[in-house]
Amino acid sequence: MNNRRVILPNIVTGCNLLFGIFALMLVLTEDYAMACICIFIAMLFDFLDGQVARWQQATSQFGMEFDSLSDLVSFGIAPGLMGFAAYMREMDEIGVFICAVYMLACGIRLAKFNVLASKPTGKKIFYGLPSPAAAGFVCSTLLLLNKFDNALIVKLFPLSVLGAGILMVSNVKYPVPMSFLFFLKHRITGLPRVIFIGVFAFLFVSHAEILMYSVFSIYMITGIIRTAFSTKTVRYSVPIQAQSETILRKSRWNNRSK
Repeated sequence: MNNRRVILPNIVTGCNLLFGIFALMLVLTEDYAMACICIFIAMLFDFLDGQVARWQQATSQFGMEFDSLSDLVSFGIAPGLMGFAAYMREMDEIGVFICAVYMLACGIRLAKFNVLASKPTGKKIFYGLPSPAAAGFVCSTLLLLNKFDNALIVKLFPLSVLGAGILMVSNVKYPVPMSFLFFLKHRITGLPRVIFIGVFAFLFVSHAEILMYSVFSIYMITGIIRTAFSTKTVRYSVPIQAQSETILRKSRWNNRSK
């Protein structure tokens, strides 16, 4: 492989890491809204680095490790520290524990992703909540609280951070966001697509905090529901398979006895 090809994808990954570092710096100045925006920008660069690498056919082991390190800072350490500084500092040891669990879960999630990526299955799913989605959920919740300061959401925020951490290391199946977007692109056409884009743009301009919180929350819940139904299907399919095997054995025995 030409080493020059890997330069551009790694520059994009470096931008991801830089905006994660910027978010950490803004947390120290208690500018949580700008820190959240930096994490969302890091999320954009995290999406672009993979696209650029595939476009240039420049995927490499170094790029994978660099991407994981950048994701740990931008989507693990920065959101966890920001959540602690903004709303869990007064919880003392419990707040430290929750944020530490989130950060540790992010590291485990990224290591798990690297291991699974080396053994492709052809299925377009993630096992466990992707770290950018977890960070997006935490940041969108913080932006929502920054604007509305809802007492119920403030009380549920620590549990939300803990839940996001647990989902990252779980085996809950989540769809790949790009696959879902391509699905919508082919399913929604003509006038409905124009209306959908118009409504989305209007909500993004007028109620961006509510829209982002809703998008990330729905994505989290979708994986849980999808896994619950697939698990139920497996549970009911096992007895049916066992029953069919029993019938087959009986028919073979009857043929032998004849």
